[in-house]
Amino acid sequence: MLKKSFLVIVVLALLVSCCVSCQKQYGETLTSEEIELLKAIENDIQVVYEPEYVNTVTLLKEHTHDYEGQIFQMEGVYSLKYGHGETPCVYRSVMIEGQEWIYSMLITGVTKTVEEGNWIRVTGILSNKADDHGHSNVVLDVLAIEILSQEGTALINAD
Repeated sequence: MLKKSFLVIVVLALLVSCCVSCQKQYGETLTSEEIELLKAIENDIQVVYEPEYVNTVTLLKEHTHDYEGQIFQMEGVYSLKYGHGETPCVYRSVMIEGQEWIYSMLITGVTKTVEEGNWIRVTGILSNKADDHGHSNVVLDVLAIEILSQEGTALINAD
């Protein structure tokens, strides 16, 4: 009987562990459709990690044609303030030689409520879209957007 009880406890602990790790990996604000999509494309996602954020955002904007149609995932602050009008962005501030610079990527297709200043992880397809004035903008077309409770570094020191 003791072995059986121990086995039940171990199995329950493993189940809880799996559920918690799944939430951590995919975030609590993703829909089931977003989770399924991310699982289906996980091998195609190019994750932009913090140390490479500035260089990657710059590269994607300067050489969009080389990366257009590819899937990228990045974290940062959600904002309309640093986007273009009503087009939101994900950004990080970078301190270079004592001056703060904003490195942002416009995001389109946001279908859920995200508040100004929320820390987000966005996964999207890189594309070049014309705005209402005919100007070309590099954007991530959102496939999934997570509002994260644990924030990364919003201000990166490049000095």
